[in-house]
Amino acid sequence: MDRNVKTELLKTQKSASKSGIAKPKLAIECKPIATLRPNPQNPRLHEKRQIRQIARSIEVFGFNIPVLIDARGELITGHGRVLAAQHLGMTHVPTILIEHLKE
Repeated sequence: MDRNVKTELLKTQKSASKSGIAKPKLAIECKPIATLRPNPQNPRLHEKRQIRQIARSIEVFGFNIPVLIDARGELITGHGRVLAAQHLGMTHVPTILIEHLKE
């Protein structure tokens, strides 16, 4: 991790700790793709070529970046990765539930 980024992260964590703000607990959990809902307001549209490129990356490097979801199972990020996983015939993807963000 870049030293400046790490320093800023530590400052943010210390500040949150002093102010009594609880740090969210994050965990990776594999969820069935069928239970995930795309966000209808997602500004990104992925072309078939992009989906194939993402799928190839998943084949070569693995599914290393979990998708982020809200409590309803709606995608926050990772729409393209989910489509690529479906393209590869995967039924589950790694997810991180994000509950501490507000719209």
